[in-house]
Amino acid sequence: MPNASSPTESAASPWRFQWPILIPDVKEHACEPARRVTIRDGVAVEIACPDAAAPDWVATKMKAWFQATPAVAAVATVGNVPSGDEAYALSAKDGTVRIGANAMQGVRYAMATLRQIAQPARGTFRTEAYEVPEFSVRDWPDTPFRTLHVCGFPEYTAVRIERCIRLAAYYKFNHVILEPCGVFRSSRHPWHGWRDGWLDPATCRRFVALARDLGVTLVPAFNVFGHATSARGKTGKNAILDVSPEYQPLFEPVEGFNWCISNP
Repeated sequence: MPNASSPTESAASPWRFQWPILIPDVKEHACEPARRVTIRDGVAVEIACPDAAAPDWVATKMKAWFQATPAVAAVATVGNVPSGDEAYALSAKDGTVRIGANAMQGVRYAMATLRQIAQPARGTFRTEAYEVPEFSVRDWPDTPFRTLHVCGFPEYTAVRIERCIRLAAYYKFNHVILEPCGVFRSSRHPWHGWRDGWLDPATCRRFVALARDLGVTLVPAFNVFGHATSARGKTGKNAILDVSPEYQPLFEPVEGFNWCISNP
């Protein structure tokens, strides 16, 4: 505990900001850490994007991520936007956040960058606002296909997979490969997995809707030799054949868990 003469942090503490480690790093940025823009109710946000849904999407995410209801305006141009649907220009200056993009995906990535830069305003008991330095960013991806491979194991939950999808969007992956390791419950093919699997069609649809909103494409994974080179040698369990061994012709090697792609 500080004594009576020790300095303590308060609402009057000076603004201290160090440019964060962004993942992935942005291509170009400039920063004035001595000046700041506060993100709270009424903060001005200007958006230049051909997608008419962009302003409402940004307003929704500002409310969810920063607990702020912004004053969003669609404008003709913002900054020097690089080419490409995933590129964007982002700045915060004179109390206004500005986003320029050629498509909705660029807007999503601009907001992900803003979210990584923003930090809670200090000197309050609870978070009342967020702050960023005055800055500008121009960014675009080097790699068109950026993916996470996520396994839906029996010991996992739908919440854990949803978190992976959200993290993928936060770090600007544009795909998530989802491998349902015996947990998918099919009404048409009840032998396809364990009886108590937690991944049902309704949960799949919820994942797809969440991913689409965040700009992530879900890719279902099925084991073939290109991926599952260890067959069942390491795990000793097969979600399908342990319960329904009559389906052995669908897999290879014998009792393996690689789908036999030569079987029509």
